[in-house]
Amino acid sequence: MSTVLSWPITALGYRQLPAKNYRHLALGAGSTGVRGAEGRLGEPSEIARAALFLASDDSGLVIGIELSVDGGTAQI
Repeated sequence: MSTVLSWPITALGYRQLPAKNYRHLALGAGSTGVRGAEGRLGEPSEIARAALFLASDDSGLVIGIELSVDGGTAQI
């Protein structure tokens, strides 16, 4: 079994909040710069495409992984 790990996404719940309430998710707490390589919240479709890949025949021998879809945040 494989798993998709995601960075916070721009789901409906986040879109209903004023930007100042969730900006800390895209910025490092106390940081002066953006933490993720992409510097933005993810889109639900980006997470869905990763999950679809793992569920498809294209994933072949990709078994038992944790696929981070997080804009590079896990690498920082």
